[in-house]
Formats: sequence, structure tokens, C-alpha cells
Amino acid sequence: SSGINAEWPLRPGFQWLSVSEVVTNLMMAVEAVVHWNNDNNRYALVTSNDRQSTKNSLEGLRKRRSWQILPSVLSTLQLFLFGWSAITDIGFLCSYTSSYVSILSLESFRSFTSTLGPLGEQNIIWKFHFQHPSVTICNLPGECGFIIKTVAGNDYRRVRALELCTEEEDYTNEVVHFHEEIRAENMHVYCVIQHANGISYLYPLSWLGIFQDYNTALNHERKTTLTGMRRLEVLYKI
Repeated sequence: SSGINAEWPLRPGFQWLSVSEVVTNLMMAVEAVVHWNNDNNRYALVTSNDRQSTKNSLEGLRKRRSWQILPSVLSTLQLFLFGWSAITDIGFLCSYTSSYVSILSLESFRSFTSTLGPLGEQNIIWKFHFQHPSVTICNLPGECGFIIKTVAGNDYRRVRALELCTEEEDYTNEVVHFHEEIRAENMHVYCVIQHANGISYLYPLSWLGIFQDYNTALNHERKTTLTGMRRLEVLYKI
């Protein structure tokens, strides 16, 4: 777009995001930008012009692709960005009019390596309280909600994937029960890291970056290995 430096490192990424069928919501785009920025600027200071270009391009991308804005509850969530001289939150992409809700897992912040990275055979589960708006009356025991677990991936990288639990046996003796109105296609799972200073940052669990010039998978798979306590949260489209 006009006014953006042609040498700006993230330019190829934004060009891909503007047409990609893989990226389907604004949070996915934000996570991609965080990953690409950190991959390019681990040892360099990002200029103020490039910082502004990044923010302007995210806003322009949202409008161009008609993506829903993020819920206002996320407005104080910080972006973990290498090379940025100032803390940046995602408030400029949030609004009270969003059709998304943000759902926090019942588990408190805890330490774990990337859920989408190669783990052992043991599955990890996260439980969430959430009553879908179409479920107006419920007499089932426990709280309405859902469970997400890690499962073995099926690609050559042997990574683990996230799966919404929908079977009755998944909820036996659990504190939440499931309603079929909750659909995986309306979810986007993201990771929040809480540092010792109390600030919470958005940081991608794993993002398969796709700059057109070098799209080898393993070069661009980044895993959450930073110190700090992590928690999964879900962005759900109502």
C-alpha cells in the first residue's frame, strides 16, 4: 500500500496475508506478524516508521478482508515484539462491538513447552466455562463449557494438534459438560504468557510462517520456549 517502505521486512508477509485462504481471522494475522517480526528482528531495533507501518497495515488488512474486530477485553494484551522500543498492546484492533468473546481456561497460568511442538505421548487438556447464547436452559450437572486437548499430529513434523472434545466420554466426571452448539470452526485458540512483572503478552504457540521467498516449514516453525507462565485462551465467534 502507498506510503510503506519497499524495504520493510514484513511487506511480503502482509502481501500474503491479504490473499491467504489459510488465515481466516484477525487474531491469526496478528500472531503471524508477531512471529515474522521476531524472526526478522531478534538482534535489531525496529524503526518507528516500520512500527507504524505494521500497525497501519494490520488495521488496513482487517478492513480489506472484512474481518471482525477483536473484543475489547483484549485491549490491554501486549504483543511480545523483539526490537520494538515501546510496549504495544492490541487495543487499536479491539472494540466493544466485536462479535467475538474471549474465553479463559479454568487452569491458572502454568509452565509448559509449546503445545503444538513435539511432546510425549501424554495428552494435555484445558477446560473452559462457556454457555453458548443459544443454550438458554440447561439442567445438566456441572457448568456448561468445553474441553480442548492435544492430540498426535498427522504431518511429517510429528507435532501435536489441538482438538475440541465432543464425545460424551470426554466429559465423564468433569466439571464441565458439552453442548453441540459449540463448534470448533468458530474457535481460535491463542496463548498468553504472563511474565514476572505481571504483564500478559500474546505469543504464538506455533506459527507456520510463509514468506514466499523461503517457505520451508521447519525454518519458520517457532515454538513457545520463553520463560514465564502460560495459559490457553479461546476467541469464539458468536
